[in-house]
Amino acid sequence: MDLKELRSTTINRHPWEKSRARFFKNIIEKHIPRKNNVSKILDIGSGDGHFARNLLASHQDNFQIHCLDINYTYDFIGQHSHEKIKYIREHTNDEHDFIILMDVLEHIEDDSAALSDIINRNMKNDSCFLITVPAWNFLYSKHDLKLGHIRRYSPSMGKKLISDAGLEIIESGGLFHSLVIPRYLMLLRERIFGASEEVSDLGNWNHGYLFTSLMDFAFRVDNICSKIFSLLNLQVPGLTWWAVGRKKR
Repeated sequence: MDLKELRSTTINRHPWEKSRARFFKNIIEKHIPRKNNVSKILDIGSGDGHFARNLLASHQDNFQIHCLDINYTYDFIGQHSHEKIKYIREHTNDEHDFIILMDVLEHIEDDSAALSDIINRNMKNDSCFLITVPAWNFLYSKHDLKLGHIRRYSPSMGKKLISDAGLEIIESGGLFHSLVIPRYLMLLRERIFGASEEVSDLGNWNHGYLFTSLMDFAFRVDNICSKIFSLLNLQVPGLTWWAVGRKKR
């Protein structure tokens, strides 16, 4: 969750965020370099750390995670950091085995320079990365503006950005395909009638057990479709585009 959406210490996670965490946790587990000692992971733009904690939960003995976010306060860092997960607000030059950039580059004006800087600072020759970005500029809405998104990305834009940075893609695809049409209809309504109410945050989910369970099931099916599309190398539109890769060899 983006820290802009963190309103209190009591958080009801949106099924979308839970589904996203499950999907990318599996992706990282599939691609992280295998080694005998502890793997060091850098999660850049880690928000409230939900994804990092989720990833660490089943890998306590194998992973050490640094969560980097310029919006962390020193109180937050002091309260939440421990041996296996450390919250930091300043970019270091430490090398890591896996770099996570989930919904970060769309906030940065010069995304190419930022990605190159991260590669030079933090990637070893055998390191891997996960990049996710909001997909398709035609879906840009007031919610993107609220979250400080400068742009959304087509798959071709994402691939060019990664290739120009000296990286190669191992696997890529879309995510949340089932939400593209509902999001586009909401965008049309916004453009015709204006936004009639404030866009809800991911930490404000409160829709009861039955509806939440149905949403969770629908997103699980969506995730399965995403994996199949990726295996078949089909760029089916989704709200998110993602890629896993490494330095060019």
